[in-house]
Amino acid sequence: RELADVFRLAPGFIVGSLDGHQRTVGYHGLLDSFNRRMQVLIDGRSVYTPTFGGVRWSDLALTLEDIERIEIVRGPNAATYGPNSFLGIISITTAHSADTQYTELKGGYGEPDYSRYSLRHGSGAGDFGWRLSIDHEEDTGFANVQDSKLTDRINFRGDYQATPRDSLELHAGINTGPRGEGSGVTGNPNRDIDATSYVLQGRWRRSISTNEEVSLLIYHNSFDSVDRYFGVDGPLSGFVNFTREGRRTDVEFEHTLF
Repeated sequence: RELADVFRLAPGFIVGSLDGHQRTVGYHGLLDSFNRRMQVLIDGRSVYTPTFGGVRWSDLALTLEDIERIEIVRGPNAATYGPNSFLGIISITTAHSADTQYTELKGGYGEPDYSRYSLRHGSGAGDFGWRLSIDHEEDTGFANVQDSKLTDRINFRGDYQATPRDSLELHAGINTGPRGEGSGVTGNPNRDIDATSYVLQGRWRRSISTNEEVSLLIYHNSFDSVDRYFGVDGPLSGFVNFTREGRRTDVEFEHTLF
């Protein structure tokens, strides 16, 4: 059902749930809610959260059906990817828009109170192709726990072959919806938090020869979690603000020799 569950198929990986909408993925037993040692890339951009660390798997602006392949880099080779890659790298690649020139509608329902509906449409003309993916997901989470989630995702990918050697790639996506939070006690009441994440990414590639390529990658990730409530803890009471904001802008130039 979710991206995090895919890694149950990968040797050495452990997948856990903090609650119904917070998943954790770890390697070789090192697993926590703020996993700082596992780098995750989607089409070359890091989705590592700069606020507290780790990856918020349920808040990624990514539709499962758009994934073409997932590569895992383990051991010392992961060091070439820089920070947060001590344990390894998860590199997710989405399908090229030219491979999804069709319309697809899917729906599913399950117990307890789970539903998901998605629409994908791809088209293009000449050297330009594009794909739009929309999906809506509802999940009440675990029984007797305030951990429900309602998620709306929209993803766009465009590919343009400008010249025989130059190609341009554009990604845009948003993931938004309320998430259940709280333990039901006066100091941590049941409530919904509003989570929104979006991404904007562009990449230019030039093929110099059959075994040489250069590329320029620019992206911006944003994550907002609005969490304000009135709490009572013994003799103390007042408004609590756990709102979090994360921004990450990155520019990378890469020269590759095959």
